[in-house]
Amino acid sequence: MKTDFKSRRIGEVNVFEVRGGFLGLPVQRIRREMAETLERDPCEGLLFNVRQMEKLDDPGAKAVLDILRHPPKGAILGQNLSAYFIAEHMTPQEAIPIFEKGSEAVGFFGKEFAHGKENSSKEKRKFPRISTALPFELDIEIEGESFLFEGLTVNFGEGGLFANFLDSRTEELAERVIDPYDLKMFDVLVGTKSDFLLEVHGKILRMEKGFSELHGLAVEFYDLTEKDGNRIREFLKTQRIESQR
Repeated sequence: MKTDFKSRRIGEVNVFEVRGGFLGLPVQRIRREMAETLERDPCEGLLFNVRQMEKLDDPGAKAVLDILRHPPKGAILGQNLSAYFIAEHMTPQEAIPIFEKGSEAVGFFGKEFAHGKENSSKEKRKFPRISTALPFELDIEIEGESFLFEGLTVNFGEGGLFANFLDSRTEELAERVIDPYDLKMFDVLVGTKSDFLLEVHGKILRMEKGFSELHGLAVEFYDLTEKDGNRIREFLKTQRIESQR
């Protein structure tokens, strides 16, 4: 069974992902690669994505937990057999959370995700943006088929946002079905009902690819109501005040 390891950095969080099998000989090799990544690029948080991990053995589960113990804050994304097997290897003193949804992981890390650079684009914006960490969903319909993409809004403003993906499969699907030159409007959901929630129409301006580089979607808002515009401005104002404390 093929084993594939990918990593990315979002703010102060490293996102590790193992696809396929995590067992046998590849475990020690990938374990060293993960340790080298953390040594080269220290972080405050580590999100270990096991959604595409099809199978693992005892050394594989122990390797995941050993890596998760390095940063101050760690969590697992994906509630499948692999996640449950890893949980069985946790000690009673360990409390590493396992999340099913990306929005749960975003809420857990919060400020660690937000402590980062904005996207690499150099374009001049009419509306300023702030670095943030809000759950993101994009609901699109292409040729009668519906697709729902989840991610993390890393910068946000009255005119639009930039969102990262939390796993490579979502990124690959977006690359396959989304045409950034298509002028269609899509439904965009930002935030959660317990925090800040915005449901608007948006258009994708561009896509940035590469699981080890800055990546994701740039979205421009369209047809904002006065109420939504006021809510965004109030949210941005509150976030700026909190960031100065």
